[in-house]
Amino acid sequence: MKPFYVKDLKPDEGGRLEDRYLVRNADIRDGNNGKRHLYMTLADATGEVQAVKWSLTGDELASYSKIRAGMIITVSGRCKEYQGKNQLVLDSIRGRAREETIDRSDFFKAAPESPEAMYEYILSRINAFEDEDLKRLCLSFYEDEKDRLMFWPAAMSNHHAEYAGLLYHVKRMMMMGERACEVYTNLNRDLLLAGVALHDIEKLNELNSDGSPALRFMTLRNSMSSIPMRMESCRNTHSKARC
Repeated sequence: MKPFYVKDLKPDEGGRLEDRYLVRNADIRDGNNGKRHLYMTLADATGEVQAVKWSLTGDELASYSKIRAGMIITVSGRCKEYQGKNQLVLDSIRGRAREETIDRSDFFKAAPESPEAMYEYILSRINAFEDEDLKRLCLSFYEDEKDRLMFWPAAMSNHHAEYAGLLYHVKRMMMMGERACEVYTNLNRDLLLAGVALHDIEKLNELNSDGSPALRFMTLRNSMSSIPMRMESCRNTHSKARC
């Protein structure tokens, strides 16, 4: 757990702070005094805060010009109030955090359940299908794409736009589908739950990662409608599953 979440920062309280934050953006600007300053927007799972490092030295300029959006860096300084908002006035900035030391839940909004538990729930429902073709089709997607499903969001904004949001969305809909089958006993359970399992699976191809292992920014990769993309993927996967 981080010691200083953005939502808990208070101007000048607690003295000097040191903690890790996610870089949303970074910009080096010229000041009126001929000095150059670093301006950043830093973030964690609870919010964003503006940060500034005044009067960069030559060495700092060379080092801090390499800071990019998506990095998680360690900063030290003090929280001040500027124009009615919190601002971190930095004394120093340390390098990029190693991937294996990062707890993503500290930096990114995440689904309220663990990815592993949600994945196992979905697989347990698929494995219970009586229709072997539907079972093979769904398992082929979920087993082949397990690594990405562990963190993929369901959208770029709003609709479960969070770490492992796609799994959370599918799991909750599967729960609703099972309840619907209890009320409407004429429904084909396997067909309904297979539709739920696959209805958003092409989000794995619609959204793209920028390659940052810590952040995995999501951007729209393909403007093609998800419906024909999904149909094509199902055709291809169904062909492989039958082999």
